[in-house]
Amino acid sequence: MGKGEEIQPLVDDVDPFDTVGIVIADKNQIITHVNAGFNAITGYSWEECLGRNCKFLQGEETNTDAVQTIRSALELNEPCKVSILNYRKDGRKFWNTLTVMPILDSTGGISSYVGIQMLQQTAYIDRPMPAFKWTNLRRTVPRKLSLTHRKGNENGGTAKLLELEGKEEEEEDRLPPNNVLFVAETNLPTKKGKFRVCAYKDTSKPGEESEIIVLIHGEVERRSDVTCRVHDMCFTSEVLHSLKCDCREQLDYAMDYIKDRERCPVGGMIIYMPQEGRGIGLANKIKAYSMQELGLDTVDANRVLGFEDDYRDYRAVGSILSHLQISSLCLMTNNPRKIEQLEMNGVVVSGRIPIVMGTNEHSDNYVKTKGARMGHMLGH
Repeated sequence: MGKGEEIQPLVDDVDPFDTVGIVIADKNQIITHVNAGFNAITGYSWEECLGRNCKFLQGEETNTDAVQTIRSALELNEPCKVSILNYRKDGRKFWNTLTVMPILDSTGGISSYVGIQMLQQTAYIDRPMPAFKWTNLRRTVPRKLSLTHRKGNENGGTAKLLELEGKEEEEEDRLPPNNVLFVAETNLPTKKGKFRVCAYKDTSKPGEESEIIVLIHGEVERRSDVTCRVHDMCFTSEVLHSLKCDCREQLDYAMDYIKDRERCPVGGMIIYMPQEGRGIGLANKIKAYSMQELGLDTVDANRVLGFEDDYRDYRAVGSILSHLQISSLCLMTNNPRKIEQLEMNGVVVSGRIPIVMGTNEHSDNYVKTKGARMGHMLGH
């Protein structure tokens, strides 16, 4: 194909320079994830891509040298960047600037590979291509509690060793109540009125990740069906007033709701969990934001950096409710996973209160993605 020969845009209403396609494949080049940009570029649906070898995009005129460059890089576990002629589902060709990077797991091993597809309208670069701000792809996740059972010690008993080694849980278990300690309670005047604040410490977690705050209005102790918001920390919105998400608005709404005597005659509570960025931490959340600037949604931004969709851990909630002698919650949430995780750890969720906020131009896609790809219940 000669220089300047035109290749037709693949999707009429999509600017290719604003479209970033992401495909994640395992070590055998079998596709495990694709994003909407990849679907728009190639014309293949999500279902048509998963489980297929990446080579299905190659065709008669695909340069074998480019293919060999990719294969060699994969064998050496090294990144590479090539321009390669690919084929859309309808047979039309397009030049593709493809960046392939290994994704490392928590041990430093290769878990999968990510390819970033950048579509060009022509076979030559006639305008600057977007820069990818890759930094460290090593996966850094909050350390998990690993429970290892050792039987038959010298005393003939059974010892359960609690090891915080940053590895996957070898077996699921609930945290015993004494892993979460009550620290103190005080009255706190705020612009929204006076609340009781209880501090707890989860001794299975390191540092600030262990400190859980419970905001209470009214008398919730020894009750059932208590209105409760289990809220996860969001520094960017709650401190910096970021417009990229609805977390601060949800926290404000929950504070107003639990002190409204018409809706909560006996009051309610907010359990504030130190789990920034769905559990990946603030620095990694900022890294994910930099991926979103390239056109990825909140799910793909995490996946392309090697993170799972959600690392949040709600096992401490049951211990807090036990301390307050609360038998069941009417949970303020849109997230079905949160309900599932709480119930898996013995919390009785007797009802749900939607907490759907308005959006702005910066948060609209984020909220829609939570509904479309994470199953959040966004109807009132």
